[in-house]
Amino acid sequence: MLKKELLPLLLLFLPLSILQVEAAPPTQTKLLFLQYNITIELDEIAHETLKLKLKNLGNSPVKVFNFTVLVETSNFKVKDDFGNVEFGEKKGKTIECYLNKPILPNSEANLTISFNSPDFIGKIKDKYIFGLGYLVEAETKVFCLRVSLPEGMGIVSPKLKGISYPSIHPHPQRLYTDGRRIIVEWEYLNLSRKESLDFSVKYEPMYRGKNVQSAFLNMSFLILSFIFGLSLGLAPFFLVLRKRKTDYQPRIFTINKAHKEILDAIKERNGEITQEELSKILNMSKSKISTALTELERAGVIKREQFGKTKMIHLVIR
Repeated sequence: MLKKELLPLLLLFLPLSILQVEAAPPTQTKLLFLQYNITIELDEIAHETLKLKLKNLGNSPVKVFNFTVLVETSNFKVKDDFGNVEFGEKKGKTIECYLNKPILPNSEANLTISFNSPDFIGKIKDKYIFGLGYLVEAETKVFCLRVSLPEGMGIVSPKLKGISYPSIHPHPQRLYTDGRRIIVEWEYLNLSRKESLDFSVKYEPMYRGKNVQSAFLNMSFLILSFIFGLSLGLAPFFLVLRKRKTDYQPRIFTINKAHKEILDAIKERNGEITQEELSKILNMSKSKISTALTELERAGVIKREQFGKTKMIHLVIR
């Protein structure tokens, strides 16, 4: 028998997979999603913005885009390249969006959908869980989900009472802060129709109790103590370095033709591209590309991170 106090904790293991967002039902399988970007800001409710880049692979114009959502929504808005889009009443779980201009065969269009929903967030005592499920209903080249936690919230510790469990599922490609919020990002390439993805993040207040000022002062004291202790520990090290003579010469980095072609290709992709895609679009050997990327990375112009079987390249100096 499980202890009663552990039952609420076990609920944190489960992503809220029943909260599904679907786009492009089977009647629109001739649409290709070149980009499918979801941005969600969490507060008491979730504020979602969905940006789509569509391509019509069919033989006839697309005049209506069907958006299916399985959660309660409010403040629902749709825009295309020509302004606000009218949409019909919600028929069951599907909303018909009437585009301002049809998407012609072999043409592209951009669509922005935004709405609020309370159903992405669950709460167990003083801990929260964000959950979203996505069912791929059309081939998708690039899928990106970006979730911003509420201000003052942090990721739940992955260990509690000796039990280990994932605080973020699946493992994100990026986890960082903008100075106010913690941000989690996932990105996937070349998703096939009918694939399903489930995401969850467990989070909690970073400071418990009413005296936030006291917590801030305690944290400031710890940081200052750490810096002071670190400076004392490193002082002898710097004294030794000062006495040593060195023949170190700064490296001079010069951008050559290969570097320029690579940087131009990254800029055309808004500062991000995979190494695999770079190899396809450049008339250059893989070894030459790898060498040039290593040189650019050492110079601090780009940075690379593992992305599946390839690497994602980010432009640092624009």
